[in-house]
Amino acid sequence: MWKRFFLTEGASSTAVYNECNYHLGYAYFKRNDNGDIKAANFEFRKFIESFDSKARATYTQHPQNAFKYADALLRIADTYLLSKDIKSASQYYETAYGISVDKVYALYQWAICNGVLKQHSKKIELLKQIEKQYSKSEYYLPAIIEIAETYYKNLEQYNDAITYYKRIEAQYPNSEPERKSWVQLGNLYYAIKNDDMAFAYFDKYVQIDPSSEISKNIQDVLRKILEDRQNVEYMESYFKALGNPLTEQQVENALYRQAYMLQEDTLKHEAAVLKWTAYIEKFPEGKYISEALSNRADFKYRKQQQSEALADYLKITQLKRNIYTEPALAKAAYIDFKLKSYTEALALFIKLDSLAENPQNSLAARLGIMRCA
Repeated sequence: MWKRFFLTEGASSTAVYNECNYHLGYAYFKRNDNGDIKAANFEFRKFIESFDSKARATYTQHPQNAFKYADALLRIADTYLLSKDIKSASQYYETAYGISVDKVYALYQWAICNGVLKQHSKKIELLKQIEKQYSKSEYYLPAIIEIAETYYKNLEQYNDAITYYKRIEAQYPNSEPERKSWVQLGNLYYAIKNDDMAFAYFDKYVQIDPSSEISKNIQDVLRKILEDRQNVEYMESYFKALGNPLTEQQVENALYRQAYMLQEDTLKHEAAVLKWTAYIEKFPEGKYISEALSNRADFKYRKQQQSEALADYLKITQLKRNIYTEPALAKAAYIDFKLKSYTEALALFIKLDSLAENPQNSLAARLGIMRCA
């Protein structure tokens, strides 16, 4: 219709002739078929460029005309954004912000463009203007979320991100933004190694919606945190209460990892033995049973608890051969010999001689056979 109006005789003498491009721009913008966004951009720009500075000043004296002029600038920015020409979009949002009635929209979009252009500090600067000047605006919450996200994911300023996510939590109770902030606060606290706070926020989320995909991902982190707390029993009961009980393999791996981490610390071997014992009792045929028995036996041996050490070494020798078999045979044979159980020691030395790969064990086996004979 507006195209036909352009060609109508006498159209150029009407008051709305100069606005035809503006209305055509909107027609293309709203239809949004193939090529329409580009066409809309062209028409809006043609409308803007039809004014020199003097004509613009005269035209925009009327409030309605001033609105159309500023609105055309916003639509040019929008069409550039939709066309992924972010730099041009940013420039037009900036220009529109200076004269537009809808300043907060222009400011928000300008900030978003700066983020895409990796001008993250500028993005935050613009969004903070919304925070301070337009706190009642519909863009206030999106601005706060974007500030938090930018501090977290782009600038890695975790403490600043925590401040803004906590602001969302405080200002929007019982809302989806609040629940999402719990997840991000959990991630942030976990990143800065504050596991207690991370657990508290993750727990808030999973208690509300334990079966969601987000909760399933969170529960992987919760398992790691609880494993580090070295309380498998609590971890089992926690996930059972969520309706997502741990598999036997997860429990086995968690118990093994706790014992292993304690074993690595020479000052915590006594605590490690308690965990190895718990593992042995719970998983007598477990994947790590030889290692568990070996570590407990070595501890007992160092504590001069020979009979208890011997029992564990013998259990290892009865299992399928592995890296712990030869050392266990050597130690079991030595203990039996020291205890003057020569018959038992001889059988063990003979077996050790048949499979020893370590030269020292091979020599010890042959000497032991001679001494027990």
